[in-house]
Amino acid sequence: MVLLLMVQGCTTKLTTYGQDQHTELALQPQEGLVLMRVANHRVLSKIMITGEQGNFLLNWDALQTYNRYSTPYGNHGDYYLFSMPAGEYRVSKLIRYVATLKSWATLSEEDNPGLWSFRVEANRINYIGDFHTQVSRQGYLGQIHFTNRSSFALDFSQKQLPELLVQYPLVYSGAGRDDLFEVMR
Repeated sequence: MVLLLMVQGCTTKLTTYGQDQHTELALQPQEGLVLMRVANHRVLSKIMITGEQGNFLLNWDALQTYNRYSTPYGNHGDYYLFSMPAGEYRVSKLIRYVATLKSWATLSEEDNPGLWSFRVEANRINYIGDFHTQVSRQGYLGQIHFTNRSSFALDFSQKQLPELLVQYPLVYSGAGRDDLFEVMR
């Protein structure tokens, strides 16, 4: 029982970076930046990430903060930029709180092998994909999908992260393979 509590208690909260923090951003040698878009961030309260380097949490404060970047493509969500240790990860759980209602979705690797997985390469901006979530009329999390929209991420990065692109190359690190960033370099 004590071991279980210790394991659950070892979750690192992730901090998102805003545009005003780019000049002060200095990664550790085995750390990379993660870029992801959440199509409707107001739907989510927490995003749990698990991997070989431990458990990580993007909580409500990180998702609702002004350290997000609105997309120039209309009302299609916000980009988030945060750092993590290099390694293999997967999004393991999404949680939504509305008043007294708690809704969550555990994203199973068995049902969708590799779909929720991503890697973080050190000293890179790792675009992992776009989250799309829908909510039922009752307020529960409904459809959830993770898609690669690397052409939008490239356009966004060139416009919003130019000083970071000079320091850290942009790579696709989500499920599957995409060479767009390498071709466009």
